[in-house]
Amino acid sequence: MESKVNRKKIRNNLLIFLSSLSVLTALYFIYKLEIHEWTCINEQNAPGCYVTGLIYEENGQTQKARHYFKRAKELGYSRETKNERDP
Repeated sequence: MESKVNRKKIRNNLLIFLSSLSVLTALYFIYKLEIHEWTCINEQNAPGCYVTGLIYEENGQTQKARHYFKRAKELGYSRETKNERDP
């Protein structure tokens, strides 16, 4: 009897955990742009500005993308690749 109760608790806890994880993942993908835009504007986060620019670029909004790339550069974000670092 006690074993059944424990299994049921474990199953319920696992179900709650997986449901919560699914909801949070869905919310992230729905609000991905807003999250990164907010970190750029309010937190002065240069990588957040860069990611926002990438998202706008993927969506075909090049003017907004350029604005956020410029903002990222102003905040000191540089996208160095190995070739750019090596002479």
